[in-house]
Amino acid sequence: MSKNISLPDPERFNLSSFSDILPKRDPIIGEDLWAFDAFRDAMISALAPATPYEFVIAENLIAIEWELLQHRRMRDAGVRRIIREEICEAVANKRKAEHEREEAEAKREHYASGGSWSDWEGSIFERDAAEKEGADLAKRAVAHDQHVREKACEEIEELGLHPLELMAQAYHERAPAISFHENKMRELEKLRHTIRREYEALVRCRPFEGEVVER
Repeated sequence: MSKNISLPDPERFNLSSFSDILPKRDPIIGEDLWAFDAFRDAMISALAPATPYEFVIAENLIAIEWELLQHRRMRDAGVRRIIREEICEAVANKRKAEHEREEAEAKREHYASGGSWSDWEGSIFERDAAEKEGADLAKRAVAHDQHVREKACEEIEELGLHPLELMAQAYHERAPAISFHENKMRELEKLRHTIRREYEALVRCRPFEGEVVER
């Protein structure tokens, strides 16, 4: 015995697409909601789910891919934070050393001109200003403008630091946040492989229009 079987039509259920049966995703602070929408649309187009269950599995796969991207972004943000802190510390140390040299020279001149310790008025090192300068340097080092980025890297090397060594040190330190995201990425990659196989198996078993033999 045989019969014709066709793929279900979402209009039969008053839907424009089977994806309409799934809940809308709420934005999360730190994510670009519009980027997710574009990403999801592109992935749905590439996966081309044709049944309600395929849409559910496709959404799971898309969620995994998106979460992978977000963990990669968060891991990279952690690396940039470590590098930024190193640059800020280096700038602050350099400015502090300069301040101490200037203070020592000013004190010598003060005593040489007949002054005494009782009337000596030194200045206080403004660490906040130095750290702000370091933060600005770190920000310019990751600017989209190549010339700005190159100039910043030159300034970093003048501090006795090397950009590549800074990045290597950040990865070597493997701060808990960085390790957490890398572990999550490995878990998600394994899960993605499993869900992808399940989705491909569903696609292969689609009841296309035509002769289907029942046993």
